[in-house]
Amino acid sequence: MGARPWGLGTLRLPSTTSITTLAGRTVRRPGLFLRVDEDTNQDTPHPLLSTGETIHSSVRIRLACGGLAPDDKEPWLCPALLKGMDGRPLWRLERGWAWSKSEIDALATFVPKELRLLGRVYPTEKLYDVKMEEMRWRWVYVGDERSVQTGTGSGKIEFGKGVRFPDRKVLAEEPLVGYWERYLLCMLAGEPDVWRWAGEIDRTEGVLGETTNLGRNGSVNGSVNGNGVRRNGTVSGSQNGRANGAVNGNANGGKGHKVAHSVG
Repeated sequence: MGARPWGLGTLRLPSTTSITTLAGRTVRRPGLFLRVDEDTNQDTPHPLLSTGETIHSSVRIRLACGGLAPDDKEPWLCPALLKGMDGRPLWRLERGWAWSKSEIDALATFVPKELRLLGRVYPTEKLYDVKMEEMRWRWVYVGDERSVQTGTGSGKIEFGKGVRFPDRKVLAEEPLVGYWERYLLCMLAGEPDVWRWAGEIDRTEGVLGETTNLGRNGSVNGSVNGNGVRRNGTVSGSQNGRANGAVNGNANGGKGHKVAHSVG
């Protein structure tokens, strides 16, 4: 069996006897974290502000290509984004920027620090050529108060008291501009290229629609092969991808706040 393409590698659940699970488990939901009372360590009704969270592009690729859930037991549904407490999606993927004009201009001229070193220490010929248009994705909040679950599950949200929730209703996809990310994607894109294949908007939206309905209908059209790739597309690959399926967070910690590094 060949290795899997980028973003479709095997995910593993921690053992139930692991020290990391002693305090229990919860789905950490990006954009929906609450401030914490510093005396009781319990959630308050107020959203955590200015968390700076973004969604990693591997989430979109894994969903569009029908990647597998932890331990390869079933298709991955990304409950952190696509399944609230009522089973409905919390966020919807759509084409578009979530950045300001100045941020987009800075992104267009961004050069990784590895390529700004004197002497050309790092090669450029093996970097994946990511186009600006290919990074123009965002997640828009579509949930309501019935769908919301707090980041820790330890508190209840009090609606109707001037609380804005979530703080930001549009989360950007994290731009794929880092040197090592582009280097790995170039190595592990697969054949056909999963990055470009998943970037076709009609295909991505169609697969996300199927994925969302899986929780209601119990099935998704097509099967998933041993490489963790949906076969009714068809995407196949022989190279191993990173198994992050991650939602990147860059939340501000501090007094009365929890630091949120979200994982889907």
